[in-house]
Amino acid sequence: MKKENTVRSTLDFNRILNNKNKKLNSKYFMIAFEDSDKFQIGITVPKKNGNAVYRNKNKRQLKNIVHSINPYGINKKVIVIIKKDIDQLTFEQRKEQFKKQFSKLEK
Repeated sequence: MKKENTVRSTLDFNRILNNKNKKLNSKYFMIAFEDSDKFQIGITVPKKNGNAVYRNKNKRQLKNIVHSINPYGINKKVIVIIKKDIDQLTFEQRKEQFKKQFSKLEK
């Protein structure tokens, strides 16, 4: 994933997360989004989910999943919050769950 496709600004994160009408919740992910002129994504894992190694591993895997989906044609800014229950899933199961949630976003 290229740097131009990441949401880095705290203001952007807060604005997208505070928009209550545009959120998708599941057991494993919370996806908040807003319309934009290009695709950007921000991934967060709360500190209460584990130590830095655990959080970085989950972010790295989700970046790989996003890259494999190839959503760069979608014009939205997306914030993904990874929930604690995701540690029960294998990588392939995570990929399927994320694809299922992300397909709702494309509609």
